[in-house]
Amino acid sequence: MFSASIFAETGNDVKSLLTDIYTTRGYNKNIRPVVDQVTKLTVKASFYLNSVIDFDEKTENLKTAGYLYLTWVDEYFKWDPAGFNNTPFLFIPQEEIWKPDITLKNSFKSFSGLGAKFLNVVVGSDGTVTWQPYQVLESTCAVEITYFPFDVQECELKFSAWSYSKDQVDVNKNTIGVGLDEYIPSALWEIDDTSTEEVNTAEAAVIFKLKLRRRPRFYVINILIPIMFLSVLNVFSFLLPVTSAVIDFDEKTESLKTAGYLYITWVDEYFWWDPVEFNNTPFLFIPQDEMWKPDITLKNSFKSFSGLGAKYLNVVVSSDGTVAWHPYQVLESTCAVAITYFPFDIQECELKFSAWSYSKYEVAVNKNTIGVGLDEYIPSALWEIEDTSTEEVNTAEAAVIFKLKLRRRPRFYVVNILIPVIFLSILNVFSFLLPVTSAVIDFDEKTESLKTAGYLNIVWVDEYFWWDPVEFNNTPFLFIPQDEIWKPDITLKNSFKSFSGLGAKYLNVVVSSDGTVAWHPYQVLESTCAVAITYFPFDIQECELKFSAWSYSKYEVAVNKNTIGVGLDEYIPSALWEIEDTSTEEVNTAEAAVIFKLKLRRRPRFYVVNILIPVIFLSILNVFSFLLPVTSAVIDFDEKTESLKTAGNLHVVWVDEYFWWDPVGFNNTLFLFIPQDEIWKPDITLKNSFKSFSGLGAKYLNVVVSSDGTVEWFPYQVLESTCAVAITYFPFDIQECELKFSAWSYSKYEISIHKRTIGVGLDEYSPSALWEIEDTSTEEVNTTEAALIFKLKLRRRPRFYVANILIPVFFLSILNVFSFLLPVTSGERAGYAITVFLSLTVFLTIVSDQLPNNSQNTSLLAVYIMLVTGLSTAIVILCLYQLRLQSWHDTDKPVGNSYRRVVKICNILRCKTRDKTSSKAKVAPKENSSSNSDFTDNVSDKPSPKITWLDVVNGLDYIFFIVSVLYTVICTLTLIAILGMHLYVAT
Repeated sequence: MFSASIFAETGNDVKSLLTDIYTTRGYNKNIRPVVDQVTKLTVKASFYLNSVIDFDEKTENLKTAGYLYLTWVDEYFKWDPAGFNNTPFLFIPQEEIWKPDITLKNSFKSFSGLGAKFLNVVVGSDGTVTWQPYQVLESTCAVEITYFPFDVQECELKFSAWSYSKDQVDVNKNTIGVGLDEYIPSALWEIDDTSTEEVNTAEAAVIFKLKLRRRPRFYVINILIPIMFLSVLNVFSFLLPVTSAVIDFDEKTESLKTAGYLYITWVDEYFWWDPVEFNNTPFLFIPQDEMWKPDITLKNSFKSFSGLGAKYLNVVVSSDGTVAWHPYQVLESTCAVAITYFPFDIQECELKFSAWSYSKYEVAVNKNTIGVGLDEYIPSALWEIEDTSTEEVNTAEAAVIFKLKLRRRPRFYVVNILIPVIFLSILNVFSFLLPVTSAVIDFDEKTESLKTAGYLNIVWVDEYFWWDPVEFNNTPFLFIPQDEIWKPDITLKNSFKSFSGLGAKYLNVVVSSDGTVAWHPYQVLESTCAVAITYFPFDIQECELKFSAWSYSKYEVAVNKNTIGVGLDEYIPSALWEIEDTSTEEVNTAEAAVIFKLKLRRRPRFYVVNILIPVIFLSILNVFSFLLPVTSAVIDFDEKTESLKTAGNLHVVWVDEYFWWDPVGFNNTLFLFIPQDEIWKPDITLKNSFKSFSGLGAKYLNVVVSSDGTVEWFPYQVLESTCAVAITYFPFDIQECELKFSAWSYSKYEISIHKRTIGVGLDEYSPSALWEIEDTSTEEVNTTEAALIFKLKLRRRPRFYVANILIPVFFLSILNVFSFLLPVTSGERAGYAITVFLSLTVFLTIVSDQLPNNSQNTSLLAVYIMLVTGLSTAIVILCLYQLRLQSWHDTDKPVGNSYRRVVKICNILRCKTRDKTSSKAKVAPKENSSSNSDFTDNVSDKPSPKITWLDVVNGLDYIFFIVSVLYTVICTLTLIAILGMHLYVAT
C-alpha cells in the first residue's frame, strides 16, 4: 500500500467562467474551433523523448516513452481575465474540449487516442490550448542488420490527424522538434541524431525521426567473442590426425495478428437533412460514439472482445443519411494451424465479424462489392496472401466472414532449419565410419497464471426497472447498453493483471418487464493459480476464479451461486489440459464474492514423448558409461526489459470544499460511496510507467466521502514501472527502484502532494520467491512538479542462481583443467575438452538470458564465464595440437631441440633426474691392462636415454596442467573475493 495526501492550493472561482463558455455560449467540443469553417487550423507539435524502452529487432518494433507538446488556438474558448476575477488560465479535462484526433500512424498495435481521459489541457485566456499527452509508443521500424552489433537504425514516429486533411488541420513542427531535456539514456541504444519533418502531401501529419546507434559491449562479450573462440577452434580442427573424427503469425498459440480497417456503410433514417438549408453542407464528421452503430466485433478474437475503432475517431454522414465508418484495428484472431508440410505450408484463416447483440432479423450484415481490399497492403516478410474471399453467414447470426489464404515464404526456414537439419542427418550417417574405440489459450506455470475464456451469467432484480408490457405494445424485454444501467462492480479478485470491469461498454444487458436483469459478460481472464509440480507431468492443478463486488459488502450485495455453477456446454477442449471437475463456493465472510473452482488434469503425452522418455534414455546411457575402459573419459522483475511489476493500492486523501453536508439534516448519513469518475480527483498517474499512462483505479470503483468533505481514494493497481538494473554483482545484487506518482496536468502551486505517516505499507505484503524488500522510503519532489516518489530497495534471493548456475560453473571450471590428466592415447581427450567448452558456452547463454541487454555495466559472473571459456578454447586447441604430436610417435620424425628442452624443463619442475646406473668397477690385475682399456671404452660409448614424442606430450601435459590450475584458481578466487566483499559491505 502506498500513502499520499493531497493539499490543493486556494484558486480562483472559475464556476461562472465555465458556465459562460459551456452554457451561455454553448461550446461544442465536436466543432472545429475556428469561426470561419473554411479557415485552416494550425497545430504546432514537439515531441519530448523520455526513454527508449525496448527495440525488438525480430518484430521490428520500437518502444519509446515520451509526450507530445501540442498547441493551437481555440477561437470559441476566449475570455477577458478581468471579468472573471483575473483568471489567466483553466484546467479542462481533455475529453471536454475540441482536440485533433492525432494518433501514431505507424503504430505497431491498434490505433489509440493520445493521453488519457483523466488528464487535463491548459487553456489560456487568449484561446491558446496546450496539450501534453504522455504515451508509451510502439512503432514499426525497418531494421538494417548488416553491420550488427555496430549498426545504426533510423526510425520514425509519424503522428497524423486521422480524420482531417491538411486543409482543415495543418500539423506543423514546433521550434524544438524532438526534445531530450528529460531523456533517460538507454543501456543498449544511444541517440545519434534527431530531426523533424513536415509532410508535403494533403495529409495532416508530422514525422519525428530518431537515429539510434547500438551500444555494442553486451553483444561483443556475449556473442562476438564466443563466436571468435569457436572460429579459432574450427581452424585448429585440421591439426587432428587423419584417422580421428572430430506484425506476426504465432503458430504455437494459433493466433493471427493483422492490421487493417473495415469499411462499413448503412443508412440512418433519423440522420438526414437538406444541404441547401444548411449552407450547402454535404456531410458531417461525427464522433463514432455519438451516434448509433452496430456493435460489431471480431467473434473469433484471440483476446477479450473489444469494440472497433476508437472513440476519438469520426464517422462520415452524408445528407441522405448514408453513414460510412472505417474503424482501423490491429486484430488478433484464432486460426487453426496445419503444420504437416511446414515450411511449405498454406494456412487458411478467417476473420469473423459479428453484430453481437443482434440477430440477422434486426441487423443484416452483408458483404460489400470489394470483399477484402489489398490496395494499401504492405507485404509481410514471412507470409504472402495467395487468395481472399468473403462469405455471408447463412444462420440467424448477423455476421460476415473474411477468409485469407496465406502461403509461407520458406526461405528463412530453409536456410536456418531445413539445410542445417539435412547437414546434421548426413553427419549422423557418417558416425558409423568412426573406429570402434571412438566415443562419440494458456497455463503459464512459471508465472503461475491461468488464462481462460468464457462468460458469467449474472442475474438480479432491479426494483426501479419494471413495466407493464400491455401498456408498451407488448414489449416483454429490452436491450440496454451495460453502462446505462446499475450493475454490481464485479471483478476477478485474483486477477494476474490490473483490475478491469467485466464485459464491454458496447454490449447489452437484457431486462425483462418484471425487472429481472440478465448480464452475460464475455471475458478472457488471467488469474493467479498456485502450481503444484511434484508429480509433473502427471499433475493435477486446482485453480480458483474469485469474483468479488469490490466496493460492497455482503450486506449490500449478496453474490450467490446459480444452479449450474460452472457450465461446460460450449467448452472447447484444450490440447494440454482436461477439466476433471468443477465446483462453486460461496464466501462465508462479509465479502460479496463467489468462487468458481476448476480441477485441471495435465494431458501428459507431449511431455512423456519430448521430456520423460529422452531423460530415461539418457539415464540408461549414464549407467552404461561404467562399462567403458578405465582409460576413457566420458507478480515479476524482468531484468531483461528492466521492468518491475508490483501490485498494491494507493491511499490518497484530500478535502473537497464543495462536497460537505450536515449529517443531522440527512438522516445521520456520515459518508457516501461515490463512483470515482463522478467526483473531482487529481489526475495522478505512474510517471515512470513501463506501459502507457493510465488512470488509477477503475471507473466502477468508489471513493469514500465524509460529511466534512474529506475524500479517501484507494485505487488498486498492478503497476509496471521502469527500473534501471545494476547487474555487476549478480546474483548477489541489490536493486533500487522508484515508483514516481505525478499529478500530470498540475504544478506544485495548484496541487501539493505530501507523503503520509506510513509511506510504504507492508501489512498485506506477500513475500516474493526471488526478491526480498530490504528497505522502503518516500521522498517529496523539491521541484515545481506535483509528485511523490516511493522507493523500494530489493535484494535478490540468490539460492536458485547459486544452485543452478554458480556451483555448476565452478564444477565445470574444475573439470576444464583436468583435460590434461587424460592420457593422450585414450582417444577421448579432445572430445572431453570440447564437451566442457560447450557446457561453459551453454551457461554463458543462460546467464545472458537472465540479465538485461546492458552495455553500461557488465556482470562479473558473465566475465568469469567468458574468461573460463577462453581458457577452455585454449585447452581444446592444445589438446588437438597434442594429438598431432602423438600421431608422430610411430613415425621416424625426429624430436626437435625445442621439444627436448620442454621435456628437460618438465623434469626439473617435477624434480625428476635421469636414472643413473651405478656400476662398481672391478680392478683387474696390472698385467691385464688391455681388458681394462676395453671396459673404459664400453662405458664411454654408452648412449644417452632416447626422448620420444610421447615424452614430449607428457611434458606438455604437466606444464599446461600447472598453468591452467593457476589461471582457474586466480579467476575463481578473484570472483569470490569481489562478490564476498560486496555481500559484506551490503549487509
